[in-house]
Amino acid sequence: MWPFDALRRRRFQRRYHAALVVYLAAYTYPRLSPADQQRIDREIEQYYERNTGFSAYEFKAFLPVSFKAAFWATVMNDLSIPPAVAGEQWTLPKKRWWADRLAAAHRLVANFRPYNPITNEVRDHLANKGVNVEELEQYLITSVARPPRANKQG
Repeated sequence: MWPFDALRRRRFQRRYHAALVVYLAAYTYPRLSPADQQRIDREIEQYYERNTGFSAYEFKAFLPVSFKAAFWATVMNDLSIPPAVAGEQWTLPKKRWWADRLAAAHRLVANFRPYNPITNEVRDHLANKGVNVEELEQYLITSVARPPRANKQG
């Protein structure tokens, strides 16, 4: 049964890293300065206007936050903005030579499963690092609105 074990392990890794990156991006983005948020939004708007049938308004207004977080993570990685959780890094899917530079975001969206047991492992991992996962999930999974305001004290 070796081939099936290898496939299960690869699927686990893809989904784990997708959940981790989406959660990290949703946690990091509201903690950035307004100037950095505008840089990220500008990059995504330019991408959407050039490469998709969607407008930037549709991206902001209608896509779930988990989708937005995948794009935020890809752009933050390109702009060398690290995650707001100490010891973490962006583990994005490898870019294939024929794909555009935000193709990793599409692959993250395809692999992110909010109610999967693998995502529970990510939740536990981040909770152990001091992230308020319950508050983050209220925003991440159920909302299409702007992120909650970051607590500037800590």
